[in-house]
Amino acid sequence: MPQSLQDDAVESVWAQALTDLKNLKPCGPGRIAELDRDSKTLTPVYGSACPKKGCQLQYTTDAVLPGAAGHAHPQRWADLHEPVEITYKDEYDPTHLPNNVYIEVRCMCGGRRSAWTMLETALPNRRDHELPVRDAGDALGGIRNFVSIKFDALSRTRATKYMPKYIDLIRAENNKPEAERRWTGFMMGSYHTVGYQTSENEIPHFAGRRADHWQWKCCRGFFPHKIQNWIWGDFKKAGWKIGYGSQNCLNVMGYCQGFSDAHTTFDYLFRGIECNVCPNFAYWRTPPTRHACLGNIPAGVEFVRFIADALEAERGHNRVAFFTDFIETHNMKSPMTAAHLEDAAVEAVELLMNDVDDTLVVLYGDHGQHYGPLFQTAWGTIDHRLPNMQILAPQWWLDEHPDVKDALTMNQHQIITNYDMHATMHHMLAYPKPFSTIERKVAKHMDSVGRSILEPLGAEHHDRACGDAGLAPEYCVLQNSLARHVTEEDLGSTEYKEVVDAAISAINAKSAAFRSTCREVSIKNGDRRAAFVQGTVTEIARHGNVWSVTFQVRPFNATFVAEVVKTSTAKPGGGVQPARVVVKMVKQTSLYKRYDTCRPQVVPKGFCLCDEFDPDEPTAVITHPSDGQDVKEEEGKEKDAGDDKDDKEEEAAGQTGQHPPTHQVGTAPPGKTVDWGVLVLGVLFIAVIALVVLGRKVWLVQHHARKLTGRVTLPT
Repeated sequence: MPQSLQDDAVESVWAQALTDLKNLKPCGPGRIAELDRDSKTLTPVYGSACPKKGCQLQYTTDAVLPGAAGHAHPQRWADLHEPVEITYKDEYDPTHLPNNVYIEVRCMCGGRRSAWTMLETALPNRRDHELPVRDAGDALGGIRNFVSIKFDALSRTRATKYMPKYIDLIRAENNKPEAERRWTGFMMGSYHTVGYQTSENEIPHFAGRRADHWQWKCCRGFFPHKIQNWIWGDFKKAGWKIGYGSQNCLNVMGYCQGFSDAHTTFDYLFRGIECNVCPNFAYWRTPPTRHACLGNIPAGVEFVRFIADALEAERGHNRVAFFTDFIETHNMKSPMTAAHLEDAAVEAVELLMNDVDDTLVVLYGDHGQHYGPLFQTAWGTIDHRLPNMQILAPQWWLDEHPDVKDALTMNQHQIITNYDMHATMHHMLAYPKPFSTIERKVAKHMDSVGRSILEPLGAEHHDRACGDAGLAPEYCVLQNSLARHVTEEDLGSTEYKEVVDAAISAINAKSAAFRSTCREVSIKNGDRRAAFVQGTVTEIARHGNVWSVTFQVRPFNATFVAEVVKTSTAKPGGGVQPARVVVKMVKQTSLYKRYDTCRPQVVPKGFCLCDEFDPDEPTAVITHPSDGQDVKEEEGKEKDAGDDKDDKEEEAAGQTGQHPPTHQVGTAPPGKTVDWGVLVLGVLFIAVIALVVLGRKVWLVQHHARKLTGRVTLPT
């Protein structure tokens, strides 16, 4: 794609994002219940959202059990006529949601739910001891709490453009004289992603390990469960209470985060809205103009309030480290979906920094967008490589520890990675000891990579290099060999052909063992140039070229991204060794869940393109939690009509290779089972209907015969 067209594509994405931002619907209507967090009193609120005439408010404190496919026990609902005290003894079960009061309220009108909200608050843990008076000699120099707030897929650009209230809060506080500041916000402008997606960045962040190779895996999760030394475990060993929260369900948390039993790992636990009443609600599939709400309150704000509750429950008794996963920003249909969590970021500043002065906050993204319209532009590669990060620290703590203040100030302009964040969290537990004196349980190759940002990262008059930070050249944006856009000349080169062919081979190799279900892919229309969407080339001295290319394949016009390294090395006796083409990563960037329904669980997710259903059929029904209305969303809009026609012609000619076999009635396709109970009930239902229709016809015939023979007297 020529440079001018690349620039036009970027401007088109920004323009559409601005339109979506103007059309972003506020949360509403109003709440149907209020919870007094101090007295744990739940009060009904009748109004426009739930009129008292003809409607009834009900509440339950039963949540879906962690990891359960459904309710282990039916939820018990009670009418909410007047304020009710939610008691610890009767309503709280600590074996399921540690130190968590879960409340769900619904408005029933004519037997149907017209409005719904969910409220969660933290209960005090068992008080082990009283913390001593804050002293600079304490661990972490007197800081009592640490909160790690991850906004999934939030890049620095998206935060700046679409979370202006949050960014302006930081700038306004930083513009005050230091003597008047309550806290200082450090904008880590050179924070880099170290891998393509979440697991490649969070394994270094939370476990101090490198995730070199990643692929979609079924049933085992993104994170290796054999990892034992998660950073929250180190905090717990040091005597801290630990909390975790996610906008996903607990079973998803366990799948994605690598712990199999979250409710026994953490002292405080929060989980999101999609488990109970919104099982089809997926943050990354909702329209950009609608975000998750609990009545008139954004869901992310309630999440932040739970964190503040947990810190307050332990204040004066125990230190708390709370780790989070906010995923609304993972919606990549538009870059403006960062605005969905702007109110949550503002609430975090208000509750954790303005209202108290004992908490250190890190708000960060793990990567930028890795699919969607922004990623498919020239800017997408850079946006993906530079996630967002701010560190908020109480001013009194910085004044008492000027070495930390100077280090954080300087490190705003140094390359920082998640290797460094893991090292920093270890350093926090031992501070004010120098980082070089502490012992860390990390993989040997990490010893020289991760460094604490509480100390200067760059030497005097020398900026930190990518190699010093353990950053692969293809992920280093701030370097002399900055990635350039793929040009028309590149598209016609032999090297581009080798790169795409290697990626296609890698995709087919992933699904080769499942050819009865998975279609073999080929480049769209056989034209590599036409299949190209966007890409960059990074020329690395003495190493070769790194290609990052997004391209389309057939069938279904699906989109993949590949990162391929072409290396050439000198021969010992002179000359150059034959070039090697190595596929470092390949991944489908078509909409999530697009090809899951026809895929047996054992098939690698992300590589199997199957056609037992129409991927363009609008099958996803999403219930928006703020108003209960159904929103139907089309999946797979990018399917090309020409490709579809070509595929049908090829199928008729038998040229497409192996296809999913046809199935006889009553048999299950591969990877699926027949629910015989449902099948029998269906057959009985059809039989009853047939008997009713047949009986009606017999009666009409007899009735007509009686009329003809004069046995029926008709009214005159």
